[in-house]
Amino acid sequence: MKFAIRDIGDGLDLNVEKTREEVDAMMEITHGDFKGTDAGLTANLRIEKISDGTILVRGGTRAGLAFHCVRCLEPRERTLEAEVDAVLLPSSSVEGMDDDQELTAEDMDVSFYDDSDEELDLTDVVREALLLEMPTYPTCADDEECTPHQLDVEEDEPSIDPRWQALAKIKERMKRDDNN
Repeated sequence: MKFAIRDIGDGLDLNVEKTREEVDAMMEITHGDFKGTDAGLTANLRIEKISDGTILVRGGTRAGLAFHCVRCLEPRERTLEAEVDAVLLPSSSVEGMDDDQELTAEDMDVSFYDDSDEELDLTDVVREALLLEMPTYPTCADDEECTPHQLDVEEDEPSIDPRWQALAKIKERMKRDDNN
């Protein structure tokens, strides 16, 4: 989603379409938690440059993302729509700022770009907008069957979560030591 900063002029409309593979690469930062689907990604963005090099990016994006339901662990897909509303300040505007300056709520909506570069890449801005729309614990849709995943436990074993078994062994060893 790169474009030349000089092309902004009075405003630039950027319409982008990405394939499943390109969305996979874009979402690689999630370590495989979210991947692209055949729906791909479309983004329609309006980019405007205002005084002192500040760039405003507004528009919307729509992408198909694949994930695993946190309840049933089955692969699922969801189409997300996200509004993109970003303020990009040139990195030179940071110079001279106090390192101990406290951030405000408005500062959290601001990103920076290297104003010595000729191109600007909006991949991070679009990815952030999509991830903010994704639920923290993605589950199946209401109309999908979702049976919570059950751990396979042998009948003769006590029903203990396998993640706690090492701790249970230590506890058992401590009981034996106390009895001796």
